[in-house]
Amino acid sequence: MSRQHVHLSHDIKTATAVGRRHGNPIGFEMVAGQMFRKGYVFCISENGIWLMKAKAVPVKYLQTFPL
Repeated sequence: MSRQHVHLSHDIKTATAVGRRHGNPIGFEMVAGQMFRKGYVFCISENGIWLMKAKAVPVKYLQTFPL
């Protein structure tokens, strides 16, 4: 199964809960506001999850942190 989108969480608690379903999670903080102002497209699913195309997230907008 290959992912088409990156699923985004609005807080660390949610990201941790979702990530733990698949093993030891690693969190990424994304500078979403800056990305939006640069023209990157975000969408929201029917169940309220924010998404981005999987190949549309440049590494320069990410920082890792332990969950």
